[in-house]
Amino acid sequence: MTKKPDTDSSSKDVFDDFEELLEQVILQEVTQAVWERFEGALAKFDPESLEILETHLDGVPVEKLSNDKKLSTKDAESLIKQMKKDLVRHLRKDCNVRH
Repeated sequence: MTKKPDTDSSSKDVFDDFEELLEQVILQEVTQAVWERFEGALAKFDPESLEILETHLDGVPVEKLSNDKKLSTKDAESLIKQMKKDLVRHLRKDCNVRH
């Protein structure tokens, strides 16, 4: 007696593969959309502010940043704090966020 192929198992494997591929595509599209929005929000900064923000996000300490830009540490901290708020505001303005 020959054994019949397990079509239910085969169908399940195909469905699982399809579902995994679909999740990957969705993740790629969402990631791309987030990056585009993030880049759009960054583009709203003037070049000098953008350089300061990028330098800070790269991990440069505020003290070094303030020395390089000839700012007091307090002014550099305030500037970075305001730029972060502006970045969030730009991101929220351009996005429809579900709660």
